[in-house]
Amino acid sequence: MGSHREGARSRGKGLVAALLVLAGAWTAMPARALPTASGLYVTIDAPDTFTPGVPITVRGQLLVAFGLPILVEVAQGVPNQDVEITVEGAVVATVATGSDGAYEAQITLDAQPPETKTLQAVAFRGGALETRSRTVETTIDRILIELSVSPSAVTLSPGGEQQLLATGMWDDGRTEDLTDRVAWTSSDTAVATVDGGLVHALAPGNATVAASYRDQIATASVTIA
Repeated sequence: MGSHREGARSRGKGLVAALLVLAGAWTAMPARALPTASGLYVTIDAPDTFTPGVPITVRGQLLVAFGLPILVEVAQGVPNQDVEITVEGAVVATVATGSDGAYEAQITLDAQPPETKTLQAVAFRGGALETRSRTVETTIDRILIELSVSPSAVTLSPGGEQQLLATGMWDDGRTEDLTDRVAWTSSDTAVATVDGGLVHALAPGNATVAASYRDQIATASVTIA
């Protein structure tokens, strides 16, 4: 009985030793030996704000991830591959990655809506067979110094309508129609409502229609008689 137990212990120790050796060989294997499902990916970085007409730098890296299941994953740069930079879905630059997979592009953004631009890096590998993209946003860097609503006073009969316009003045001296971008509200929706600047007269009375954008507010008085 004793020798049987000793034999079992010996076999158990041998199995543990074998597993430890196997584990050591497994972890010692190069991390890039078995690619994981993560595969190709691209990064993108851009300034949080931009000035219209002034170039900004967009940069990032094209990488391919490798690793063993459950173990730590590593990434390697992918050189000599094209990366497209898009603004609101339109391609504005195409650059090739360097030896470490990094890329850099100079682009210029305009003041046309939207103020917050969506920038995307789109990478291709092997033609269009493997495509990855990442998105960032950047917002126009300018100050709204004045907001006005015209006409500033409206008199309507019940059932009537009047379109109001909102105009903004920026710190660079330019003016811009902001009618579609401001938030419109009515002080008394039983008297008049407003939708996109269009005032709908409902019942006799007085109301104030306000347009707000950023930190500016402008109003128009509405009389229904």
